[in-house]
Amino acid sequence: MSVSLTFSFAALALFILQTTFLAGTFFFKNVDLFIILAAYLGFTHKPEQAIIPVVFMGLLAHTFSGGWEATSVIMYGSVFLLCFTMRWKANLDLLIYRMTLIFICSFCSGVLLLGYGFFSKVWMPFQWSALLVPALSTAAISPFICWLFRNLDGWRQHMIRNFRYGPI
Repeated sequence: MSVSLTFSFAALALFILQTTFLAGTFFFKNVDLFIILAAYLGFTHKPEQAIIPVVFMGLLAHTFSGGWEATSVIMYGSVFLLCFTMRWKANLDLLIYRMTLIFICSFCSGVLLLGYGFFSKVWMPFQWSALLVPALSTAAISPFICWLFRNLDGWRQHMIRNFRYGPI
């Protein structure tokens, strides 16, 4: 199973999980799991492997949230590109660096959505907590979610090895 297909299914599962089960919880309603997935793909995979899941996440978020134009696709694509670029510029093996980068990506995505609302003449009251709480929540839960994605990636590689060479 390819990386694109595996993480597209993971994006669909995360979308269902976030919109049905986690939406009513106090902590998880502020967590954007798609930002963590886009960042994980940027940390670990090449663009040709990750472009389909990233665009799929953006289309899911845009279609079902009623978002503005292609803002979700641009936002998740930017998160992927930033994390992919920073993978070559910084030592992202350290957990605190990854969490900081995910915090920055989540904060900037909130600023992007707020700015787009401002420029489209949709009046929304501005509060710092509307930007900081989701960014902190997303960064705090990101090590566990990235661990799950790493295990999913390991399972995918194990399955490919078993299908290619047969049972051991």
